[in-house]
Amino acid sequence: MPLFYFDTSAILKRYKTEKGSQVIDELFDKKAPGEIFASSFLTALEVLSTASRALRGKQLSRRAFDQLTARFLGDFSSLFQIGSVDNSIIASSITVTTQQRLRPADAIHLATVQRIGRSWPELKKWL
Repeated sequence: MPLFYFDTSAILKRYKTEKGSQVIDELFDKKAPGEIFASSFLTALEVLSTASRALRGKQLSRRAFDQLTARFLGDFSSLFQIGSVDNSIIASSITVTTQQRLRPADAIHLATVQRIGRSWPELKKWL
């Protein structure tokens, strides 16, 4: 049962055409019943923040912003197992950021996917 973890940059490729968008579109369009899509709740904040900045910077019209956010929120709530950002994830993030020299958001994503791997033992072979 494959697990696909999407960080913010990967998910944004679904809603903005850029290098790698075709690969992400294929994953979404050909999602098999046994495949699991996972992400961190942090992703919602980051995607909506990015879209809001694009709206304020006039890179997105209000209509495009509304369509993007509605599509993203629908996908995110229906297609994804969403990892919470709680104190244990932050604590794990502190550990991985000092070991791996990651930015805070990247450390949260890494800590989240590590937790998902521990939570779903049958998926460990895919991590």
